[in-house]
Amino acid sequence: MSWEIKYYSAEEIPTDFYQLEKEIYSEQVLQMKGDLSIPNKHLLGIVVCRDQQLLAKAALYFNPDIVTSRKTLLIGGFESIDDQKVVKQLLSFIENWAIQQGFESIIGPMNGSTWESYRVKIAVSKPFFTETIYPTYYADCFIQNGYEMTAEYESRKATIFPIPEQLSKYPIRKIDLSNLKFELYKLYPLLTESFKSAYLYTDISVDEFVKKYSSIAAYLDEELIWIAEDEGVPIGVVFGIKDYYDSSNEQVIIKTLARNLSPQYKGVGQALVAFYYNHLLSLQYRKVIHAFMRVDNNSVQITSDKFKGEAFAKYALFKKDLG
Repeated sequence: MSWEIKYYSAEEIPTDFYQLEKEIYSEQVLQMKGDLSIPNKHLLGIVVCRDQQLLAKAALYFNPDIVTSRKTLLIGGFESIDDQKVVKQLLSFIENWAIQQGFESIIGPMNGSTWESYRVKIAVSKPFFTETIYPTYYADCFIQNGYEMTAEYESRKATIFPIPEQLSKYPIRKIDLSNLKFELYKLYPLLTESFKSAYLYTDISVDEFVKKYSSIAAYLDEELIWIAEDEGVPIGVVFGIKDYYDSSNEQVIIKTLARNLSPQYKGVGQALVAFYYNHLLSLQYRKVIHAFMRVDNNSVQITSDKFKGEAFAKYALFKKDLG
């Protein structure tokens, strides 16, 4: 039995790099995961083999726009069989390489930025649409190799109930999906500004932003995306999407809830959610998921205190300092 570690540049990634997923996931889960490719702006693609069998892999990213106190390497594209000896081989190689390259810490899993897939689930729960599905043992892969939680996130589920209308002087309208790209260009300043305080946030160009949201156009319903405006300028948005994994067809995921952070628009977010709950009830929806909120984010307090959300799924990012 012999170990072999191979690494590739972005241009050299072999066609069998994505074969490991077929060993780890069922056909049903593979269909749910869809496109397995990862962003190609990575430094190295690394695979661990034993007797020529692919057992684990990762892609290493350096995002110079991420603000941290230490030069940080990101581990993305992480996949492994359930074998801690295999994981140790992979992570030990990455850590030694990182030290040689002058990195001082490692964070993962993250595919280069928070605009891409990141986090891993740390508690078992039924998956919902838009949630990245990983094996339940992935969190232990990091924990057992000395990584500590650096950020915790959760998704909260609420039963929709009627909410007294909260008066707002700003009109609320649904998105025009027939003109989606134009709508996304208008939403770009609001959403990128509201996300800037998020942990490890980095900017994205308006064209990348439009391309990313346009890629899910087939799944969007204009009845589930509503925008508050001030003289035609978006100042708040609730961006929802149907949970296509919910067999009852009664569940909606709030993917994004954001407002202009100017003090004059305080309360716009709560007014949007109140309107949204009542509108969802009229459409025969009964459950809503507030997805992927950082635990210390004020949004968690909004859903917990005002709209009765209960945490049912938890996720984490892990970090390890290198000496």
